[in-house]
Amino acid sequence: MMKNIKFLILLLFCFETELSLCQSVTSTGKWNFKVATSDIIDAGLDYNEIYESSAQKVRIEISNGIWKEYVGYDWTVNIKKVDDNWDSSLKIYARRTDDGKPANNSYETYVIGGESYIEITDFSTYFFSGLRGSTKIKIQFKVEGVSVLIPVDTYTTNIVYTVTSP
Repeated sequence: MMKNIKFLILLLFCFETELSLCQSVTSTGKWNFKVATSDIIDAGLDYNEIYESSAQKVRIEISNGIWKEYVGYDWTVNIKKVDDNWDSSLKIYARRTDDGKPANNSYETYVIGGESYIEITDFSTYFFSGLRGSTKIKIQFKVEGVSVLIPVDTYTTNIVYTVTSP
């Protein structure tokens, strides 16, 4: 009998604006994986507890209009999850794997933070920040806590990114 647990991580985007700003964060890509009984190496053992996406599974773009690229602006990205069907034993983490590319090739962009995995919770948490627009910032995910003790089901959560400017 094949016992599969399916996970689907849906990625959404969210944006906040101030009256004078039209900044946004957009994400592209999604990650889903299946846990099969073949993931158990020896009888009586549990599943591999950690599952990790590829380093560029999701890409984020931060933008604030071309004219803002010239003078520069700073921004912060927060991250949280909104569960559809998620077991509390499962922990999901995210990290940024590169700085992306400048939104306007004429100007440098700076991205700091987010290189190490952080746990994504139900509460908005600082992820990374930067200066000027940046495209194709690569995001990697990791899920821990997968176990034969978790009921068979399709577990899904939505990852929400929020960009703000001080």
